[in-house]
Amino acid sequence: MTGVVIGKEENAFSWVYDCGSKSSNAMGSALARTASWSVWPDRINMLVLSHFDDDHVNGLEDLLKQREVDFLVLPYSEWQQRVRDVAVGGLKGISASTAQLQLSPAMWLQSKNLSAKVGTLLLVRGGSSGPQDGRDPLRLPTGLNPDELDIDRQREDSLDKRELSIAASTLAGGPGVQVMQHGTPVHPDGFPMEFMFYNAEVSGKDLGIINITESGDLVSKKSGLPLQQVRDKIEAEISNLGLDKPFSSWPSGWRAALKKCYESHFGSSSAAKNNISLCMYAAPRLDAQEIDLCGLFQEHDTPPDVDAGYSFRSDRPAVLCTGDLRIDANVISTMQSHFNGIRWNRIGITQVPHHGSEHSWVSGNAKSLAPSAFVHCAPGKGAHPHANVVIDLDGYTVFTADYKSSVGLKYHFFVS
Repeated sequence: MTGVVIGKEENAFSWVYDCGSKSSNAMGSALARTASWSVWPDRINMLVLSHFDDDHVNGLEDLLKQREVDFLVLPYSEWQQRVRDVAVGGLKGISASTAQLQLSPAMWLQSKNLSAKVGTLLLVRGGSSGPQDGRDPLRLPTGLNPDELDIDRQREDSLDKRELSIAASTLAGGPGVQVMQHGTPVHPDGFPMEFMFYNAEVSGKDLGIINITESGDLVSKKSGLPLQQVRDKIEAEISNLGLDKPFSSWPSGWRAALKKCYESHFGSSSAAKNNISLCMYAAPRLDAQEIDLCGLFQEHDTPPDVDAGYSFRSDRPAVLCTGDLRIDANVISTMQSHFNGIRWNRIGITQVPHHGSEHSWVSGNAKSLAPSAFVHCAPGKGAHPHANVVIDLDGYTVFTADYKSSVGLKYHFFVS
């Protein structure tokens, strides 16, 4: 999913949400199209990866070869969850490349010779902080060389060095690292747009893989060892396996060995699987005036003119991207509180999560979400979108972006 905001001075702010596909041909064609778009600037200001599945990230390397990125935005998760995702969840097909991208984005960039293509790694933490509208929003500098960004090259006030070594190792000459809470609004400098994220991560304590002793110490569920000691052992295993080196040198059997180490401390329960998918709200800022939302259209070649006919119109200007999040009544309630009622009621377009998979949707979601329109990002074959999801969406306006056609949104607004 891509977007570009054109300012009065013909300056632009560009963003991308996820960059991958199960079809290498489709991914290559999509990247070839973006390379020829005259409206796109030479650099991408903000590139967001919702989570670390191959079909959401496997186009990143080719995209970075084409364009530089000011901010690469990633979902933050606790170190034990990252290890589980790579070692246990990865058995279903996460490649070694994607595994390294999750364990250490900076090392992944270095192994691909792409470190100079990213200015800042921005890690978005979850938690029940709620909207932080009373604080200054995070301002993203635009139109600058990454080396000129006024951001700490290594921010460690929120993460200790040991955890940072797994989350996003800061390497000499590589991108800087910044951490933010997901309740912080993001405003691009010079553009009347607002972005806000939602990270549904659940802590290890709430997942039941970390216990608290009577003395208040944190210990792992199975081995009962103090969490600090467990982290030492897992980091030692990562080092012994060479997983702190470029993934091209990783030995065969690395995943099974890491899984064995992880499960010796935290057990093998599937209940420990987290619901990590960084959602993104995008809309004109709340003080935007004269919003003319022209609407959605099925895009085969180029967007229609402003006055041309559209398949769908709405006066709700916000878009909600959901990645592969599993949405149910509890998640919807939490998201409503997170974004607040004003933002929630502005959402006019919602991406159906996980390509319409039944595993990310429950009956009644359509009525509870009830935006002006839904968009499937689905190949249109197999179980994507699933019949149960299609039934729940019956009666609502639904568009589908597939390998043959995309869905476009075009609107105009200004801030007085």
